[in-house]
Amino acid sequence: MDIINIAILAITGTVISLLIKQTRPELAFVLIFVCSIMIFSFGISKITSVIELIKNMNGYIDINEKYIGYIVRIIGISYVAEIASDLCKDAGHGAMASQVEIFGKISILAISMPVVTALIETITDMLG
Repeated sequence: MDIINIAILAITGTVISLLIKQTRPELAFVLIFVCSIMIFSFGISKITSVIELIKNMNGYIDINEKYIGYIVRIIGISYVAEIASDLCKDAGHGAMASQVEIFGKISILAISMPVVTALIETITDMLG
């Protein structure tokens, strides 16, 4: 199972990082960064298979494909923002982590505005 491989990579990277953190803290951070990138790239490959599944379901459920694109972008933004924020926190830069989180939320809000607008228009049409 893939999650076992990811867990082994994460735990191994964390343990090695903790062992070398006292003598070479910059190297410990680089190790965690590399492990995070590896896990992220694996996650991206899984997300593409989920996207294909959603596109295939589009034949059964009438969903506008642009909304699927919005959902995928929102998932991607939240994933990237959380990883970047956590890496900043691990490096001891809490303020930078907060800025990444805020920018991620603003980006999600900006991407979701067309969906919110379409929803409001639909509700208005139904009521009017």
